[in-house]
Amino acid sequence: MNELPSSEEGPELPRLEGDLKTLGPVVVRPVRDKEEDELWTRLVRLHHYLGIGTLHGRHLKYFAFVGHEPVAVLSFSAAALSLGPRDEWIGWSPEEKSIHLNRVVNNSRFLILPGIKVKNLSSCVLAAALSRLGMDWESRFGIRPWMVESFVDPERYLGTSYKAAGFLALGQTAGYAKTRTGYAHHGKPKEIFLFVLDPVFRSHVGLMRRDAKGPEVTVNVSHWKPSPAVLPDLPPSDPALADLTPQDIEGLIESLVQLHNGYQNILGDARLSRLGQAYLAGLCSNIERKSVEPIALALLEAPGRVRSLQQFISSYDWDEAAMFARYRSQVAETLVAGADPARSMLTLDSSEQVKSGKESAGVARQYCGRLGKVENCQSGVFVGYVSGKGQRLLDAQLYLPKKWIEDDDYAERREKTGIPKDQVFKTKPQIAGEMIRDLDRSGLFPAAWIGCDATFGMDRKFLAELPEGRSYLASVRSNLHVLTSAPQWKVPKRHASRGKAPSKLRLTETPMTVSGLAKTFSFTPMILKDGAKGPIGALLHACRVWRVPEFPEDNVRPEWLIVLKTPEGEMRFALSNAPEATTLEQFGHAATLRWSIERSFEECKSHLGMGDYEHRSFRGWRRHMFYVFLAHHFLQGVQLTLKKKRPSPSPWPKDSSAPSSPPVSLPRKRFSFFMRIQSKERPSTTGLIGKER
Repeated sequence: MNELPSSEEGPELPRLEGDLKTLGPVVVRPVRDKEEDELWTRLVRLHHYLGIGTLHGRHLKYFAFVGHEPVAVLSFSAAALSLGPRDEWIGWSPEEKSIHLNRVVNNSRFLILPGIKVKNLSSCVLAAALSRLGMDWESRFGIRPWMVESFVDPERYLGTSYKAAGFLALGQTAGYAKTRTGYAHHGKPKEIFLFVLDPVFRSHVGLMRRDAKGPEVTVNVSHWKPSPAVLPDLPPSDPALADLTPQDIEGLIESLVQLHNGYQNILGDARLSRLGQAYLAGLCSNIERKSVEPIALALLEAPGRVRSLQQFISSYDWDEAAMFARYRSQVAETLVAGADPARSMLTLDSSEQVKSGKESAGVARQYCGRLGKVENCQSGVFVGYVSGKGQRLLDAQLYLPKKWIEDDDYAERREKTGIPKDQVFKTKPQIAGEMIRDLDRSGLFPAAWIGCDATFGMDRKFLAELPEGRSYLASVRSNLHVLTSAPQWKVPKRHASRGKAPSKLRLTETPMTVSGLAKTFSFTPMILKDGAKGPIGALLHACRVWRVPEFPEDNVRPEWLIVLKTPEGEMRFALSNAPEATTLEQFGHAATLRWSIERSFEECKSHLGMGDYEHRSFRGWRRHMFYVFLAHHFLQGVQLTLKKKRPSPSPWPKDSSAPSSPPVSLPRKRFSFFMRIQSKERPSTTGLIGKER
C-alpha cells in the first residue's frame, strides 16, 4: 500500500532523484478519505504557486506515487464556461455547449512535490492520471468525460509536460479569471492545452470536424483484407461466414482507425500516427508474414516507407509506457464492468521466439517452451487478464539473461540494441512480480485469482510476495516434494551401538513427489467448460499438502495440491493458497482461466504476427508486443460483434438451456463415454494448468 507522509506542522516530503527505469512505474490513485484530503490541501496550499483556490463544481483529487513514495498531487474539476479557442476547435453551438460542457474536465491543479527530480515524471503522471480519469469520473458522477483542458502560465512554464503527454496546444485565453460573481480581467493570458479522452466524441452529437489541418494519413487500405482470426469460431461450412462484403471490410477499417486514433495524442506527431496505424492494420490483415517490410510495402505510400516503419518501431521517440497504460484502461472498460472478480484471474506465463542470430536483445541459448528444449531464442514475461467477458494480454517485458547485463563481451551488443546502461539483471519471477504488483496498485483489474506456470510456481519467494487478497493457482513440476501433514522434526534414534549418536533434527515424514502422491488418489470426473467442439472435461483431485521446509524454523503453511488428469492420461500439478473451503468445482474453473493466456499466445502467434518481428532493439521488442496486443484487442471485439450478428446453432435442445458456467461433476458412466469422444476429436485440456518448465 502507498503510504503518505504526515506531521503536525506539515507533511514531511521525500527526496527522490533518478529516472523511472530504475525507480519504478508511476501509480496514480484518488484521494481516499478525509485525512488524505487534508494532506492534499496542505501540500497544494504550501507549494503550488496559485495556492488552494476553489475547485469549481464536481472535482476529483489524486496522489501520484513512484514505488511507495508520493511524488505529485493533481486535481480535475469543472471546465471553463467560456473558452474561445476550445469552443472553436470543438465546433459546437451555444446550445450544444450548454448540453455537453459537463463532458469537459479541467486539470485545475498539478504539482510535482519539492525534492522530486525524476526525468519525464510530469508527463508520465499525467498519462497515468488520464488513463483512469474517465472511469473514476463516471463512477463518481455518472457521466463519462470526453476531454480534459488545462491552462499553463507562459511566464512560468513552457507546457512541455503537457505536450509530451499528448495534449494539443489550442492558443491563449483572453486573460480573465473566474470569481464568485463572474469573471475579472487580469491581463495575463494563459496557454490552453486540450487532451481528448474519447477520439470519436463528435460522432455522439453530430458535430463537424474542425481539426483537419494536420497532415493527411496516407495509409493505402484499398486492398486490405482482414486476418482469418476476424471470423468467429464457427463451422467453416456455415453460409453466414462467406467472404466479408466490401461494406463489412469498410466498417472494419473505420473501426480500426478509430481505435488507433485514441493513441494519437500520445504519439503526438501525425506522421508517427500514420506509421502506427499502418503497423496495426498490417498485423490485423491477411498478409502472410507480418514483419516491417511486407507491411510497409502493402500499406504505405511514401519514399523510404520500409525504413520509416522500421525506425518507428525501433528508435522514433514515442512513449510506449503511456500507450500501454491507455491500452490497459481500454481493456478494463471492456472486460471488468459487470464481471465477477471471484471468477476472474491475472495470468502469468513466459513465451519464447526462436532466433537464428546473436544480435537481437536478450537472445541466448535458453529453454524454449514452444519446442520443449533449450534453443537459441528470445524469451518474454507476459501478464494477461481473463474474466467472464473475455481475455486479453496486458503487458510484456523482455527477459535479459545475466550475461547480457553483466558480461563485458556483450557491451557492444547492449549498446547496439539500446539496452539502458542502468539496466540490472532480473529473473523471470522478479519481472513477473513487479508487473503483478503494478497492476494490483492500479486497481483496474479486480480478480480473485493469479495463475502462473511452473517457472513461477516453483519459486517460493515469488509466491510469498504476491499481493494479498488474491489466491494463486501455480503450476509445479512433477518432481516437487511435499508432505501430507504439517512438518515435524526430531532427532532420530540411535540404531547402532557404535559410532556417533545422531544430533541433527530430521523430518518425521518422508517427503513424496507430487507425481508419486497422485498415484494414490481417486479422481472426480468434471466438465470444465463448453468448448467450440463440445464440452472440455478432465479428472480432478485436490488435497492439502505442505512444501518441504529447508530448516526446522521455517514457517511452512498448508497449500492445496490440485491434480488434473487429461483424457489422454497426462497429469498436471498445481499448488494454491486458496481458502480451505474452496471447492473442487472452483479449482476446475480456475484451471480454465489459467489456460486463457496460452490461448491468447496461440491466437497472436497464428494470426497477428507475434513471432514475425525482425526488430533487434530492446525497445522495439516491447513496442511490437504493444501493437500485437492492440490488434488482438481489436479482433476480439470484432469477433464478439460478428458472433452476435451471426450466432452459431446451439448444441443444446431447443427446450433446454445451456449449462451454467461453473464446472460440474458427471456420473462416471457418462464421463467415460465423453472422454473417449474427446480423446478422438481434440487435446481437450492441454495447458489448463500448465506444462512443466
